[in-house]
Amino acid sequence: MNIKLLTEDGENAVVEFEITENAGAEDRCFGISATMMIDGSIAERSAVEERFFTRDEAEKTVAMLCKYQVTPCTLCDVL
Repeated sequence: MNIKLLTEDGENAVVEFEITENAGAEDRCFGISATMMIDGSIAERSAVEERFFTRDEAEKTVAMLCKYQVTPCTLCDVL
């Protein structure tokens, strides 16, 4: 899932969210990564690992992140 936004510098950016999975984790095996692309190049990337019990929980959280246009630099603070 991704969002398009305008940066504070007036550049068009795309933030792409992905659900990550660590099958070796004991209980919370799902996480979320976010990558911001500006003009086809990676501008920033962040990930929060092993935060969710189910993929559904992670997917609903990604929907919330998109709704509020969370960027990679604030992903860890939000989650």
